[in-house]
Amino acid sequence: MKKIRVIIPILTLTVLYSCNDFFSFFVEKDVVLKYQGFKLDQDELGIVYRNAKNAADSVMILEEYKKEWLKRKVLRREAEKVFEVNPNELALKQEVYADNMYAFLLRDYYVESRLDTVVSSEELNERIQDYIFKNSANRNLNDFSFKMRYIVVDQQGGEIDTLFVRFQNLSDRKQYRYVKDYASTNAKSYKLRSRWYTYRQLRSIFPEEIREVILAKAIVRLDDSPVIIEKHDSHYYLLYIDQIRDKSSNNMQISYSQLIRIKNDMIGERREKLIKKFERQIEQKLDSILN
Repeated sequence: MKKIRVIIPILTLTVLYSCNDFFSFFVEKDVVLKYQGFKLDQDELGIVYRNAKNAADSVMILEEYKKEWLKRKVLRREAEKVFEVNPNELALKQEVYADNMYAFLLRDYYVESRLDTVVSSEELNERIQDYIFKNSANRNLNDFSFKMRYIVVDQQGGEIDTLFVRFQNLSDRKQYRYVKDYASTNAKSYKLRSRWYTYRQLRSIFPEEIREVILAKAIVRLDDSPVIIEKHDSHYYLLYIDQIRDKSSNNMQISYSQLIRIKNDMIGERREKLIKKFERQIEQKLDSILN
């Protein structure tokens, strides 16, 4: 009999432990909020919590979600007093909503996994120049003057890298002699001693594309480098700008916020291209299925 008394409690505990899931079926989950048959539980809030960036945000986000949840349920119960919704129609709308949500998630994943958010300095400078000249219609460009030297050489002349390095250091006699000898033989035109030029004077020296680069340097001044090297019509243009003067009070320099906006616009354009590419691929897949 003693053995039976020991075995029975053990068997009882074993059965109770193994049936824990069965009993938990009757226990209500941790309910945070109730309203006329609707229940907001911890599981649903847990999903919202995981999307929060940090603990401080999570408290605010959870409170806002509870208020929004309650608002939805109040509006639904009020609407149910006025409208009789067909269950089949409601189920169809729920399915369409789920389809649209998955489609959006797939498109968003496709775009974000391929989106290049790095904007090169060349791309940014080109866009900045476009921005400047679109917004400079009322500006007298002759207000600018430049103290500079330059050399224009044929692209086939060779030694352009060496020339570029030495051109920056003309204060050194050896470097100056090398550049002068090279320029006298190979350059289309050159001025190795810096002098002042108005924007009007630059028109007789450089083509429009090169003048735009010089003007952008004056207005934007994204870096402190005085040297510009550009290719145009089979020539290299090496420019060294010592100083820039602007006698107008109308300052056209681009602010940091404008620069960020330009960069974001460029990334936005890339995103739109990826969205269109995604949509074309989906259309092709639909055609292959239907045909």
